[in-house]
Amino acid sequence: MKNVCLIFLVISRTLVFGSEGKEVLHAIRANYENLKSFQSDMSYAIYRGFESATPVEEYSGYFCSSEKGSYRRIHQSEFFNFSAEGIFLQVDHRDQSMYLANAVNENLFEADLEKSLKICSNIIVSHTGNSLVVSLILGKMHDLPYNRIDLDVSEDFWIQRITLFYAAKANFSKNYNQPDMDQVRMEIAYLNFNKSWKDSEGKLDAANYLSFINESYEPSKLYKNYSIVDLRK
Repeated sequence: MKNVCLIFLVISRTLVFGSEGKEVLHAIRANYENLKSFQSDMSYAIYRGFESATPVEEYSGYFCSSEKGSYRRIHQSEFFNFSAEGIFLQVDHRDQSMYLANAVNENLFEADLEKSLKICSNIIVSHTGNSLVVSLILGKMHDLPYNRIDLDVSEDFWIQRITLFYAAKANFSKNYNQPDMDQVRMEIAYLNFNKSWKDSEGKLDAANYLSFINESYEPSKLYKNYSIVDLRK
């Protein structure tokens, strides 16, 4: 799909990295660029420190996309990108609220890989059994929140996991008056990836969530107890 392949367009430009890194990225791009629809279960794990093996927080997610738009679920929030209507909807079930914005160019990957590739200082490819780890080492002059991104890639060049190494430390303390700062690593796994998806449940039918009344959007009957904030105004 167009919005997915964009994250790899930059690899065709004049990069000074080793040929293996460029070849791997070209192969990944070739896999994703012709997908018309797909779906994937996702898992998120946040770690204290770059080397820790025990997550401090874990939650599940889901992503699906077609020419009608995309849907993402992360923990107790849902995100809808309705292409035809040109709107983006976030539904937070914890506080029963809905937020409306203009449609965005959302893709499967959490990291801004297209921008990351533009500012890489190096690309390192490591071989681990039948899979590869592609490490994007970011340069010093950028505004992204991380300084390294690892892509775990299958032997047939599908991304299985993305690991984000954040540049700034976070406070892991539960006591506001006693900060406990440490490095942060987030791992995002892509599970049960399906290269074709049909919207049989109507996830990308905006009318299931929103009603257009008096020139404005209101929650549908299913979400009648939810508040809505239109951020487009």
